Amino acid sequence: MDISTLLREADAEGYGELLFGLDLALRDADAHQAYRDEDDRVTFTSSRREYKELTKVELTDRVLGAIESVTALNPRFGSSTPGAWRESE
Repeated sequence: MDISTLLREADAEGYGELLFGLDLALRDADAHQAYRDEDDRVTFTSSRREYKELTKVELTDRVLGAIESVTALNPRFGSSTPGAWRESE
C-alpha cells in the first residue's frame, strides 16, 4: 500500500491524528533521497510533501512521533484503537 493511500484512508476513518510523523515528505526523503541536509535544517525536495523544511529538532520530533504512531497502531502491541485495522479483502 502506498503511504498516501494509508494516510488518506486513516484520515477518512478519523484516525489521521494517530499517524503523526508518517508523512509523505519523510517517506520520499528516505526512499528517494529527496532532501537536502543543511546546517540546522532539512529541506525536502519531493513534489509529495506537506512542508518544505524542518529544523533538525522538528525532524527528530517527527521521526520519534512516527515510531510512537506505528507502535500504538500495531495490533501486536495491543492497539487502543479497536477497529482501526481490518483484514484485507
